[in-house]
Amino acid sequence: MEPEEAIEGLALQFPQEVDQASIKRLQAFLHKVVDKTPPRPETFWHYTSGVGLLGIIGTGTIFASHVSGLNDSMEYLYFAKLLHDEANTRLRALDVDFDRAIYQSVLGTLAKREAVSSGAFVTCFSTAKDDLGQWRGYGGDNCAFAIEFDGRELLERISKRHQTTWLRVIYDSARHAQIAAESLDYHVDNLKLLESQERIDAWIKDFGPFHQSLYDTLHAVIKHPKFEAEKEYRLFTKLLVGEDARLKFAARRSMITRRLELDWSLDGKLPIKSVMVGPAQSQEASRIAIGDLLKQKGYVDVPVDLSDIPYRMV
Repeated sequence: MEPEEAIEGLALQFPQEVDQASIKRLQAFLHKVVDKTPPRPETFWHYTSGVGLLGIIGTGTIFASHVSGLNDSMEYLYFAKLLHDEANTRLRALDVDFDRAIYQSVLGTLAKREAVSSGAFVTCFSTAKDDLGQWRGYGGDNCAFAIEFDGRELLERISKRHQTTWLRVIYDSARHAQIAAESLDYHVDNLKLLESQERIDAWIKDFGPFHQSLYDTLHAVIKHPKFEAEKEYRLFTKLLVGEDARLKFAARRSMITRRLELDWSLDGKLPIKSVMVGPAQSQEASRIAIGDLLKQKGYVDVPVDLSDIPYRMV
């Protein structure tokens, strides 16, 4: 069995030295915690700013944001805290030195994992049409926009990219706790097989980065319950070898962040079904301008609609 067989559809890659028993253990773990065949909605929405809208229609590309630059970057730390708290709770109940050493190793690994050092990039989609929370999140003090995509067509194009995963976000806090516990079980069970601290230290050095990339996927799929109304799906991907030229950089209020340019266009066009103008004072002007832009770029019969939410609510 090749390593890729165990991780089909997931943005993960084993070190070449990994043994077959490790592959089988990972298979069992992934089948427990990650939905490898999430629903593929016939249509979904991508909420974005005016700048984002013009870029997507104008270039036929979509940006995946580095996880540290998401609108709510603290969401990346939400699952990390669940793991850390669960590991600490277990550690306090242990009195066997070797078992304690294992959990201390796990905690040390978790402490080193930060969003800024991750190689993970995410593009967010939603099945929620005309959603007030997302208008607020993406618009700020400006007008936001939502692009409706043909879900089946775009996902067909996305499937051709290596190291890319289509994920349905999990908002259920009970499921979050279960995934955190199962993640620790998997990690700890691997370490217990090594039988000595010296072998544990060597394993973490050799295979720790891979297991950290596994947690990147879990970070991307787990989100605080307060965001449940967003009904979010995520495209999760990694920067591939030779793709440095696709990296773009953007100035945010508190950082310079990275974005990965992804091209899923055919003849320069994406499978766009419609565009919606978010609540704003000058919706009609935007509607006309976007219609003209779509025609200029070769889109035919793509309607531009206006949000039904009153501007004063945003």
